[in-house]
Amino acid sequence: MRHSAHTKLLLGICLWFAATQLPAAQLPPVNAHTLAGQSISLPAALHNQPAILILSTTRKAGDASLRMDNLLGSDAGITLPRYNLMLFASLPGLLRRPILGTISRSLPAESRTRFIPLFDHEREWKSLASCPLEPQATLLLLAANGEPVAQLCITGSQADLAQLHTLLTTHQNELR
Repeated sequence: MRHSAHTKLLLGICLWFAATQLPAAQLPPVNAHTLAGQSISLPAALHNQPAILILSTTRKAGDASLRMDNLLGSDAGITLPRYNLMLFASLPGLLRRPILGTISRSLPAESRTRFIPLFDHEREWKSLASCPLEPQATLLLLAANGEPVAQLCITGSQADLAQLHTLLTTHQNELR
């Protein structure tokens, strides 16, 4: 019986975190290169359009990010630009190149333009990645001004995609 109560509490916490509205927050600056080698600056690259950022801080969260990117690519109903930000700030420099090479080779060429490794502002990015459980990645829905308006803790499932559709409907006025 006690196990059941803990499970219900954990489920309640997860649901509360699943679609959290964010207070006005500023994204840390992104001046980086995609895995395709293209230079990118965010939010300038968004050209005053709403967008989706998927932030992964661990390998398992990176797997969730990739699954979600694949789902978004196959969903004709979601046409917002999207970027997958992978946080590597605490990864030793010697390991970065081989790990990024492995990740890059595992992605289709068209996906590499959306995947951006990040090597700085770790504390700021982790404060935005508030998903409490592994292997979740953080999906941030950005307004046209580049500010996050909502977030989802995702595993890359169809349920996450359904929640994103709901968020897009809920926040449609803020996304204009």
